Amino acid sequence: MKFSIMWKNDVLADIETTLRSNDVIIKKYNNSEIGKQLFYKGRIDRERIYNFVKSRCFEPNRADIKEILKEMNLEEYNPWEMIKITHGVDWDDFYWIRFEGEDLTWEDVRVRR
Repeated sequence: MKFSIMWKNDVLADIETTLRSNDVIIKKYNNSEIGKQLFYKGRIDRERIYNFVKSRCFEPNRADIKEILKEMNLEEYNPWEMIKITHGVDWDDFYWIRFEGEDLTWEDVRVRR
């Protein structure tokens, strides 16, 4: 899977990972604003990427999770599949995920208007 971690319309990192391996290829971009870069130090492996992906999803123990999954046409809680639908957009910040081949912008995915 290839995707970019975005801050509004700025690319923070390009990431490539596979389900078969713990290897992650990541290219981080230098952004001038302190605090934007999510992966600024430490080992970046598949688990760290997955933890970021999970943090961009609904909590699995929500009382209405079955209804949310049904609305998303998902049969089970799967953060990888959920972010393909939601792009990991959150009300509280400006991070989001753009997948390879997409030409979406922040204006296309944001929830705040």
